[in-house]
Formats: sequence, C-alpha cells, structure tokens
Amino acid sequence: VCGPEVWSLAHPGAIPGLEKIQFWITIPLCTIYMVALGGNSLLIILIWMEHSLHEPMYLFLAMLAMTDILLSNTIMPKMLALFWFQAESISFQASFIILMGIPGLEELHVWISIPFCTMYVVALGGNSLLIIFIWLEHSLHKPMYLFLAMLALSDLLLSSTIMPKTLAIFWFKDRVISFQACMTQMFSVITIFVMESTVLLAMAFDRYVAICFPLRYTMILTPSVIRKIVGFSVARGLLITSPFIFLVERLPFCGNNIIADTYCVQTKISRLACADITANNIYTLVLSFLSTGLDVILISISYTLILRAVLQLPSREAQLKALGTCSSHVCVILMFYLPAYLTVLINHIYYGVLLANLYLVVPPALNPIIYGVRTKQIRDHIIHRFSQLGLGGLAGGLMDNWVA
Repeated sequence: VCGPEVWSLAHPGAIPGLEKIQFWITIPLCTIYMVALGGNSLLIILIWMEHSLHEPMYLFLAMLAMTDILLSNTIMPKMLALFWFQAESISFQASFIILMGIPGLEELHVWISIPFCTMYVVALGGNSLLIIFIWLEHSLHKPMYLFLAMLALSDLLLSSTIMPKTLAIFWFKDRVISFQACMTQMFSVITIFVMESTVLLAMAFDRYVAICFPLRYTMILTPSVIRKIVGFSVARGLLITSPFIFLVERLPFCGNNIIADTYCVQTKISRLACADITANNIYTLVLSFLSTGLDVILISISYTLILRAVLQLPSREAQLKALGTCSSHVCVILMFYLPAYLTVLINHIYYGVLLANLYLVVPPALNPIIYGVRTKQIRDHIIHRFSQLGLGGLAGGLMDNWVA
C-alpha cells in the first residue's frame, strides 16, 4: 500500500464524470497515438533516406514530425496508464530520485573519477577527431568508414549520456535527479545502445561482403543502402525503447527513491515501484534477445562465413591480409558485448555497478584508438593533417608505438 506522501492526478478518475466509459475512450486515443508514432517516424525516415527531399521545406517538415512525436510521448503514455491501469497517483518522493554512485566505495569516489574522467575526455576527443577526419577526407567516404563514423557518433552520445552526471556524483555529491530526467537518461542509454549494436552488425555485414563478394561490394553497399541502414538503426532504437517508457510510467511509486548506481537503469527504476513488475521484466528479456542477442547471433554467423571464405584463399599471405581487415572490428565487438553480458552475471553490488559504468565509457574511449591506429588509411590521413600543423613526426611516432 502506498504511503501518505501521494499526489492524486485526478479524483476519482482521469476524466471526472466519464469513469465508466474511460476504457472505450482509450480506443480512439490509442489509435491516434499509434498513428502519430508510426506516421511521423516513417516521415522522418523517408526524408532522411531520400536525398531529393533534403530541401528546406521537407527539413522543416521533418522537424515538425519530430516535435509531434515528442509532444505525444510527453502525455499519452501516462494518460493511457490512467485509463487502463487506474494509475492515478504519483508519490511525492518519486518526483525525484537519488543516485548513490558506487555503493560501498563512496570514500573512493574522487579517486575512481580520475580514470573515468580520463577515458571520457579521450572518448570525446578521439571520436570527434575520427568523425571530422572521415568528414573532411573524401577518399574515406566509403561504407566501411561511414559505418565507423556512425559508431564514433554513437560512442559520443552514449558516453555523454551518463558521464557528466556520474562525474557530478563523484566530485560534488550531486546525487539528486528528477524523475523525468531519470526517464530521459534511461531512454537515451537503451536507444543508443541498440543503435550501436545495429551499427556493429552493419559493420560485420560490410566485412562479409568485402571478403566474400569483393567484386560486388560497391553494387551491394550503395549510398542508398547506407542511408537505409542509418535510418533503420535509429528507428530500431526508438521503437524498441519506447515501450519501456510506458511500462515504467504505468507503475505507482511510493516511498523508496534510491538507486544504487550512477545512472538510471530500467530494471532498477522498476524495482522502486510498489506493484508487480513482471511485464517489465519479460519485456526486458524478450527485447534483449531480439536486439543485442539477435545481433550477436548474426555477427557470429557473418564471421563464420568470413572465416570459411578466408580459409579457401590460395596463399597464407592473402589469408592474413583478409583477417587483418577484420581484426579491429572483432576487438570492438568483444569490448562492446562481453562487459555488457558480464554485468548480468556479476551479482556483487559495487563490482556490478563499476563494470556497468566501465562498459559505457571504455569502448567509446578505445574504439577511435583501435580504428585510428590499426586502419592504414585513417592513420595516414591523421599523420598528413598533423604534418600540415608541423606535428607529423609526433603523430607518426605515437601511432607507431600504439601499433607496436
């Protein structure tokens, strides 16, 4: 039973006087809401993918569609929760949440912040430089490097979603976050994580086509296909994550508002509710399999086919060269997925929290180093750009040391 600190959103129902027919009212409202989500999302994707629509009129139309999505998502999930589940009250304490940081290691927060801050700065600088170099160098406007730029952008967004608040907790003990800000952070982390997983799958497909069908590479991975993959990754992230907002918003919160972590995790937010969260847990398991789980399976299949094709090459030199083009991608895949799955297996409270934070900041910091150093075209371009500034020798020496 909820405690006394409860604000009633409406009494006795969401629409006073129409309580008996509120369920029927939801039918047109839900239909309109689904049309708004699907229609505006489709409109944005079409304008993004179709180059002929990249004109002011259609760009403004895309902005209008995005505004409509945000506006409807602001009110409709809670409204439907009121109508369907009679979730008519929100606890006062649930209007803000306290993030505890890393429980048991509070005295070490300042020292823990040093490697975290260092990796965040490296992630910001490295991924920004990688995007700029790929953007400026026309010779890098190829599928492999465009996917790499997408990966770098995802890494920037992912690390920037959690690290500013994490560092504020470590440095200033700023542990309070509003419920809406917490929900926004949760939504962003899951969306970007799914998007990055989709990009890694696309990069595996790129390597598969390059090695198994080299003569058809440019015919298969055309600019139109690249734009569709970009649109699919964004749409997939948004569609998979959106139900989480509804599933959490429908829950009544009363009393407990403390999360033992540095950022808002869907499972830990749900556990604050004083209601059954079985639906939330089931959706989390199902969508984890259908998103990252399915991606891991497809990536594994891609590399099985790649390995089989490589072993059929006539010379050992050709085999090593083909495998060398995949080595960077394999390292990035291992860094992205292994820590994520380890967090599920580790039950120790502060080891689990520490690892959960590391896997959201370590890959963004190391990915640009791995690709920037091990990919010859990018390495040569970086050295050339720094040579124009009189720093070519320094850049070349650093890269040679990293490669070694």
